[in-house]
Amino acid sequence: SRMAEADRRVELARTELSLAQTFARVRAWVAFVELQAAFERVRIEEGALLIAQRVESASRERLKNGVAGEPDVAAAALEVASVRVGLQESRRLELLARASLRQVLDLPADEPIELEAALSDPAEAADETTLVQRAIDRRPELASVKARLALLETVETRLTREGFPRLSYNFGFDAAPASPVFGYAGLGLELPVQRNQGPRAVTRAQTETERVRLETEVRRVRRDVSATRQSLMSRLSQLSTLTRDAVPAAERNESLVEEGWKAGRFDIFRLTSA
Repeated sequence: SRMAEADRRVELARTELSLAQTFARVRAWVAFVELQAAFERVRIEEGALLIAQRVESASRERLKNGVAGEPDVAAAALEVASVRVGLQESRRLELLARASLRQVLDLPADEPIELEAALSDPAEAADETTLVQRAIDRRPELASVKARLALLETVETRLTREGFPRLSYNFGFDAAPASPVFGYAGLGLELPVQRNQGPRAVTRAQTETERVRLETEVRRVRRDVSATRQSLMSRLSQLSTLTRDAVPAAERNESLVEEGWKAGRFDIFRLTSA
């Protein structure tokens, strides 16, 4: 029973190591995604800056030709400055994301980071029942609770076996010269008869606590999976709407308003808004 208990302790240590490794992988993945998002923000701001600079250049050209006034040039210059501030902020967030990834990977502060992998389009989520069962089977925190529960059950078994009273026996034969010949036998019982009662009570209480914790963790995992799946489905719907409808419409609107502004049908404020 002591060997079985030692095996359970080894298994518990392995599950706790797996839990720590899983959390490390999660942190690394989150840092990777944040850095990819930072790259995307910088790219978007750089594109916006090119548009704003093009509008500013056109405003100055229109002013030179007497088609527009100083307010147009000032509004266009203000827009360029605003976009540049946004670009600087995006680059600052990129630096923070790089630092976060270095922290997770335990890299030196000056270690260059080049991401070879790229984010792909998110896939549709599986059905909730499949995801919940997968989480219950694979979540390391559940495995850790199960390992602690198995260890406590093994400890209680060992304490129970060690609680049996210790018996001893002895016997002998005496045939010394000039003495009567006789034999003897004896049985010994170690006191107290009941042993390990306190440790067994503590172990039973801890076992019951771990059972309740396991049930609570399973319910929490079910809630987490359900809520995360619903959030993912909502975000996928938003992504689809933005990609299919909003972004093309915004690009078309910006192009038409810029053409109308150059033709004198719209003012500069309508253009910068677009």
